[in-house]
Amino acid sequence: GETLQLQGPEGERYYSEQTSHHPPITKFQLVGPNGLFEFRGSFEHKAWLSGYDCVRATRQGKIVFTFADGGLYSVLDPMLDISHL
Repeated sequence: GETLQLQGPEGERYYSEQTSHHPPITKFQLVGPNGLFEFRGSFEHKAWLSGYDCVRATRQGKIVFTFADGGLYSVLDPMLDISHL
């Protein structure tokens, strides 16, 4: 896969890698300055035709937010609908 690494102005560090092409899966991590927070997760992208002028897509995955004080939030992605109006 490909790895992208960036550093923000406050010391944030971002890492991203496409770990699979078929199916397309992307993993990522954002670490805040001084370890104040972490934002990490992975996504699998899927798309298919669901009508003459409509595409239905999902970005299945999970995002996890953790904080230095022990707080933790977990988020699952919803279904996306994309269509030509």
